[in-house]
Amino acid sequence: MEKIQPQKKTMIDEMVKKDLVKKEINQFTKSLNKDQKATIDETKKLVENRSDNLVGGDTTDSQLVFNFGYKLKDVLPLNNFVKGTDYKNFKQVNSFDTKSIKHFTDVVLCVAMGENADDLKEKDSYFYRVLRDIAVGVIYELKYKVITKDTIGKFFDTPIGRQPKKLFISFSDINKIEKLKTKYSGGKPADYVSFQTFNAIANFRILGKENNSENKSTLLRKLENLQDYLVKNKILSIDPTMKAQEIDAINFVVSDLLLMLDSDNQFTQIADTLTFITDNESNLDLDEKVRLVNFHKHIGNIEFVKYDKMKKAKAIVADSGDSFLQQVKQVQ
Repeated sequence: MEKIQPQKKTMIDEMVKKDLVKKEINQFTKSLNKDQKATIDETKKLVENRSDNLVGGDTTDSQLVFNFGYKLKDVLPLNNFVKGTDYKNFKQVNSFDTKSIKHFTDVVLCVAMGENADDLKEKDSYFYRVLRDIAVGVIYELKYKVITKDTIGKFFDTPIGRQPKKLFISFSDINKIEKLKTKYSGGKPADYVSFQTFNAIANFRILGKENNSENKSTLLRKLENLQDYLVKNKILSIDPTMKAQEIDAINFVVSDLLLMLDSDNQFTQIADTLTFITDNESNLDLDEKVRLVNFHKHIGNIEFVKYDKMKKAKAIVADSGDSFLQQVKQVQ
């Protein structure tokens, strides 16, 4: 899909944004009939229960996908997702990535819950994480409409013992893809599936990959946990003793991770990592930032100079790891 690029926000912009979101929430709430409001209330309670671990995770996630993707499909504020793009409606969107999944969470699911995404991340990050975790499944249902009733008119099975409820879905979509047909349906037209299976199918169909935690290595799971923490926590401790220990641990971990890349000959990745230095000049506009390399479009230059006391040094100017390596190869 067309990428929605983040823009530099001023305090006034943020105030206008909050007012706009509040207006969208009010408009959405007023558009609901009595039954839809009841479903919204039920769904919000499910999210709260899920985030507090008061109910079974897989069962609740399946119920959330069912509520958002099936019961509320006609009232979700899907037009929010396509604002600022060339798409006229959500149905026209045929390509998604991780950024667009986050965008869907922020402007569709959060608004449906009567929440501003930025405020929600601050006051209840677990609630937000629940919405983010089921977003791909909701999009899959909205795009492919696979949830259906079984032969006796039920959407969920009645599990025996400590088993999560399973959701009844049609396999008409995945039976068109041999890999998914072999792995999940066996050629059957429909069946009950767990949320884990539903989510794996959804990730394959929406993002082009399966997101099954059982298939993840120990290293990947630990790195993802660290990544989740670092998204909101990038400040060292105030306590000098603790800060020194943190710095020591960071040096060790970063060095060992780079050694892992080195042992696998991932030289371009190492160079990209070393030249990827995000800016911290928050008081400047994007086009005014002058740090080496930053996350935004503005990219400065990194100069590497070969030392030779007998002749004038030749500077290497690179704006990426790949460019740097290509120039290094040419240095005699």
